[in-house]
Amino acid sequence: MSPYPNAARRRTRHALAALVVALAAALVLLNGGDASAPVTAIRTGSVDPDPTWTPLLATPRHPEYPSDHAGYAGAAEGVLTWLTGPRAPEPVDATSATAPGSVHTYTRWSQITQETIDGRVWEGVHYRFSDEIAAKVGKQVAAWDLPPLYQLGL
Repeated sequence: MSPYPNAARRRTRHALAALVVALAAALVLLNGGDASAPVTAIRTGSVDPDPTWTPLLATPRHPEYPSDHAGYAGAAEGVLTWLTGPRAPEPVDATSATAPGSVHTYTRWSQITQETIDGRVWEGVHYRFSDEIAAKVGKQVAAWDLPPLYQLGL
């Protein structure tokens, strides 16, 4: 038993604060690209264009490069790995509001990042290199932000 009655709550607050800082920093670094999405290249590209091709999901109106989603996943992975190690303390289940009954179970934080990367590619929203670079940037942001936060008591 902790001698501090609110120690677990304090640790949770500190963990969430670290996560928010890393995600906000990743947002700043990752915003600003202007590359075309894969749908544009497939429909109008110089190699075997297919103007009738449609992606699995409607392509959002944001830059293709870099991938914000993968960057956030990388930053979250960096923070969670720093807090608990590369493995989740217990399996983490994620469900989907858009795919009822679909449950994904993760035992390593990197699995979430990899699934984010794969999903964005399979949806036709990003090229794989855009996701992989963004995830790496997110992990680097976490690695950069966490030591000073730790020194501040977070």
